[in-house]
Amino acid sequence: APLWQQQQQQQLLGARSGAGPLQLPQPAAAAAGGKHNDSQISSSPGITASTPRSAFATAAAAGAPFSKQHTAAPAAAAGSECPMSAGWSLLLIEGDVTSSPGPFLQLQIAALSCDQQTADLRAQLSTTRSGAAAAEGAAPAAVAAAGVQLGVHKHEAGLQLPMLLSDPEPAWLDEDTKLRFINAKPTLEASRTQARLTDEWRRTKHVDTIFNRPAPIFGLIEKLLPFYALDKTDEGHAVVFVKLGALKQLTDAVFLTKPPVITLEDLETHLTLINEYLTKIAAPGPLPAGNQILLFDLGGMKLSHVMNNEAYALFQVLLKFGTYYPEHLHQAIIMHAPAWFNIPWKMVATFLDANTRSKIMVVGSPKSALKHLSKHLRGVEHVPVEWGGQCTTPLDECPAHKKMLNFVAKAGKQ
Repeated sequence: APLWQQQQQQQLLGARSGAGPLQLPQPAAAAAGGKHNDSQISSSPGITASTPRSAFATAAAAGAPFSKQHTAAPAAAAGSECPMSAGWSLLLIEGDVTSSPGPFLQLQIAALSCDQQTADLRAQLSTTRSGAAAAEGAAPAAVAAAGVQLGVHKHEAGLQLPMLLSDPEPAWLDEDTKLRFINAKPTLEASRTQARLTDEWRRTKHVDTIFNRPAPIFGLIEKLLPFYALDKTDEGHAVVFVKLGALKQLTDAVFLTKPPVITLEDLETHLTLINEYLTKIAAPGPLPAGNQILLFDLGGMKLSHVMNNEAYALFQVLLKFGTYYPEHLHQAIIMHAPAWFNIPWKMVATFLDANTRSKIMVVGSPKSALKHLSKHLRGVEHVPVEWGGQCTTPLDECPAHKKMLNFVAKAGKQ
C-alpha cells in the first residue's frame, strides 16, 4: 500500500486503541514546522471543532456522513505536534464523498520520508525563520502557518543551501527556485534529479529566451483552452482561471484535425510561456509568496472528453510542468465538478504527490467556494457574479489579463 495509506492505518488503529496519533521524530517534527492549526477539516453534525482528534479518525473509519461545511480544527494542546494528524479532508461532489489524507497527515508523511540531511536543513531554516519572525513581532501562528514550505527571508541570507547542479548554479536556479526544488522532494538526491531534468528541458527548449521570441499562435490556443490572469493576492500569489470544460475542442484541434491546428509541441511552448510569465512577471515574489491559485471550470465537460488516449496525452504534457516548476501551487479550486468526476480524479490523483493533493478543493457550484474565492480575489465585489460574487466585468477585461496579453504581444519585438 502507498505510504500514506499505511500511515492512515496506523493512525486509525492508534485512535481505536486510545494510543493517540503517531508521534513524529524530533527532526521530522521540526521539518514539519512544529504546531499547526487546520482550517479545512470538513465536519458533520456529530463532529465539531471541539471533537478530540481521535474521534476524527474513528469517524472516518466508520464512514461518518461528512458535510460540505468547514470548521476550525481543535486547537493544539501544549507541546503537541500536528494536532490533526489523524484528520481527513472530505469533499462532497454532487452527492459523492471522496476522501484524502488531511493536511497534517500530509506534513507527517513529508517529514517522515525526508532523509536526515534534508530534515536537518528544513529544521535549520524553520528555526531561522521562526526566530526572525518573532524578532519582528509576528504572531507564532503566522510562523506555524508556513508549514513545511520554507521561504527566502532576509535573515536567512547567510544560510548556505546545498548545491543541486553545479557551482555556480545555472542562472535560472536562483536561491528561491532552489528552495522550491528542495521542498518538492524528500531527499536531496531526488531534488538534484528533478533539477537535472529541468535543466536539460530548459536548455533543449531554450526556455531562458522565450520572452525574446514571438508567440504567433498564442491567441489561437487561448481560444481553444481559455486562460485568464485574474489578479495578484495581497500575499503575492497569481490568481488564474482555466476553462477546462473546453478540453474537447483542444483535443480535436491537436489530434483529429488534418493537418492538426496545433501540435503538442505548440501546446508545450504555450504553457512554458505562461509559466514563465506567472513566475517571472505576474508573481515573482520569493517563498512564501510567488505561488499560484488555479481556478478550473469543468462546466460542459463530459466523461468521454477525458477518458480517451488523446486527453491522456494532453495530461502528460501538463504533468511535466509540475516537475519543471515545483512548489508553485498555493491552492487549486475545481468548480462545476460533475457527478462522474471522481472516476478520472482517482486516476489523476495517482500522479500527484500528497502535498499537492492536499491543496486541491473540488466543488459542484462555485458558490460553495465563495469564501475562498473572495479571499483570493480580495473581496466578494471582485468575484464574478456567475460564481456567487458581485463583479460584472468580463474576465478578458480584467487588468491582470490585459497586462498579460500586452506582454505577450510585445514578445520578440524588444
